[in-house]
Amino acid sequence: MKEKLKLELQDLSISLKIDDNFVPIVKDVNLKIFTGKVLALVGESGCGKSVTAMALLRLLPRELQIIKGKILFNDSNDTPPVDIAGLLPTGRDIRNIRGGKIAMIFQEPMNSFSPLHTIGNQIMEVIRLHKNKSKAEARVIAVDFLKKVGIGDPEKAVDRYPHTYSGGMRQRAMIARALCCNPSILIADEPTTALDVTIQTQVLKVMKDMQMEFGTGIVFITHNIGVVAQMADDVAIMYMGEIIEQGSVKEILKNPLHPYTKNLLKAVPRLGDLEARKRLEPIKGTVPSLFERPKGCLFSPRCEEMLKGQCDQMVQPQYQVSENHFVSCFQYEKLSGMKN
Repeated sequence: MKEKLKLELQDLSISLKIDDNFVPIVKDVNLKIFTGKVLALVGESGCGKSVTAMALLRLLPRELQIIKGKILFNDSNDTPPVDIAGLLPTGRDIRNIRGGKIAMIFQEPMNSFSPLHTIGNQIMEVIRLHKNKSKAEARVIAVDFLKKVGIGDPEKAVDRYPHTYSGGMRQRAMIARALCCNPSILIADEPTTALDVTIQTQVLKVMKDMQMEFGTGIVFITHNIGVVAQMADDVAIMYMGEIIEQGSVKEILKNPLHPYTKNLLKAVPRLGDLEARKRLEPIKGTVPSLFERPKGCLFSPRCEEMLKGQCDQMVQPQYQVSENHFVSCFQYEKLSGMKN
């Protein structure tokens, strides 16, 4: 399948409005999502990953506002791209896109499914809204997708309520609801959170199989860089709302350049070698408060490689390491002898 650019973020910036002041949450984010590819957005909790995901569907709360940038969605080759950032959050245009052309798997399916309606009815609602199907036709599609994601006895499971499903089954049902309209883009926001390792592996396999079948482009949001190796084609590392390194999964895992990326990898357990006997190295400190945004490099207060007078004072330039590998770190200039 030929790759097509389906979604592009250009200098996307989101701020928290407090009275007449704006506090940066996401700043100058540039990302590209292609059909049949998985882009992993990685970072610690509180780094702006979920806010970025919510912005793609205009699901941000009122106090969070897009103040700059574009979210260009290429629906077809015959029409110009739609700037989602310019659509009304409650308008008809975004409702046509949301759930049908761009779908989302939320972090906690128990909070996303209504306890008052069956799983089948909630999947059928999406199908009837976006595909103009009768109730009987929508039920057939719902049963088929529950079967595709590995739900046992889907003809009966379609009439069951969310509380009767296990955590892994609810997550599978959430994937079925997200994919039932064959969206161009699937946003998976921490889809394996709170699942045990066995169920996590099964859910990831379901997502990968469905992606291969439908050619869906996936934005996979996680703080677990170990999962990235299983799922992703490309990786973007986010810290305090900024992309500090991005590239192919092979380049990022084999040749991490930003100290934050290196520290994320050091915190991943490794089996089968002598390093497995060493203690894991946690990243020192915590993500700073939004109201105490550091000068210069945002990671400088926690970075052991910080260059005083430079990293803690000057804005980090972005260096192009290879065709698709970028990093924002003065250390790269120091080590490579390159100039921006």
